[in-house]
Amino acid sequence: MPSFMTLLVLLLSLMALPVAAQGGAAARQDAEVMNYRLSMEKLQKLVEVQRALIELNKKDPKLFEMIDQERAAKAKNGAPLTTAERAAMIDQNPEVKRVLTSKGTTAREWLLTAEAMADAWVAHEINKGELSPESGPPPVTAAQKANLALIENNQAEWQKIQAELERLTDDME
Repeated sequence: MPSFMTLLVLLLSLMALPVAAQGGAAARQDAEVMNYRLSMEKLQKLVEVQRALIELNKKDPKLFEMIDQERAAKAKNGAPLTTAERAAMIDQNPEVKRVLTSKGTTAREWLLTAEAMADAWVAHEINKGELSPESGPPPVTAAQKANLALIENNQAEWQKIQAELERLTDDME
């Protein structure tokens, strides 16, 4: 079974985030992400969306190859893409937009949830001693601290979400 870090990389790549261009740390420094508050409901919705997107990817893998090409073209501007720019790219894809809408979310909300989740996960793993402090910046905003506390205070639900995302990742392989 892949590690959760591997899972996050796969999750973020499936989401058409410019991880390679920006690096995970750059995404975690985005002000909009840093001030986004998670809830267990948002994390559950993220799992539902991932499930639907993986099904879509199974039907048409070329769809996500096209998104990767668009992402690479946008990343050439030399600066990290904003959440709004990434959301606009996702919204250009009618199939992905349909999935997001059918699950009651938007590209922006989906991106913010996934990035804030990744940020909180990194902080959680650093606190547990599973990752080195160089793996990411410590939580500094009230939202980041609340997101870390959400994961730490809801371990049973968090572990279910983590297990489901890992299962979905296994299904992709």
